Amino acid sequence: MSFSRPSSPNESYYNARNTGRWTNREKDDLEKLVKLHGKNWNKIAESFSTRSARQIREHYQNHQNPLINKRRITRPESDYIKSMYCLFGSQWVKIAECLEQKFHEKYTGVMIRNHWNNNMRRLGRLQRSSTPSYVQTVSTPAGDAEGLEQIRKKMAISAILNP
Repeated sequence: MSFSRPSSPNESYYNARNTGRWTNREKDDLEKLVKLHGKNWNKIAESFSTRSARQIREHYQNHQNPLINKRRITRPESDYIKSMYCLFGSQWVKIAECLEQKFHEKYTGVMIRNHWNNNMRRLGRLQRSSTPSYVQTVSTPAGDAEGLEQIRKKMAISAILNP
């Protein structure tokens, strides 16, 4: 099986590790190599000189694996993520496994984390827009900024879990 190779030895595609976006050619090569070698990431990395075994594994598991569900997380799934967050905290892979057992849909830990962070960010914007201006201008001592941030996170989580 032949894989796409550079047209010239000076082509940077194969000369150094790539940390940017995956090209279509790289994705096609990865798909063929996974079919050929399975999930032997070190073996694939030998044939795939632009990426490390770790980059290859993470890209495949988080983006290119055909078992991954690419649709948006539904409301019941989101509610379940909230309840699992109370049990496990930020153990996103464990939450993804529980979600897969309950809903029979495969999500990655990265997808769950991004969903959670987006919801927290959205909630923060909603709270800021509905908070009176006099509350927003309250100053805190310089050393208490971390404590204030912890309180904000707890309030945001509480608001999500108890609408």
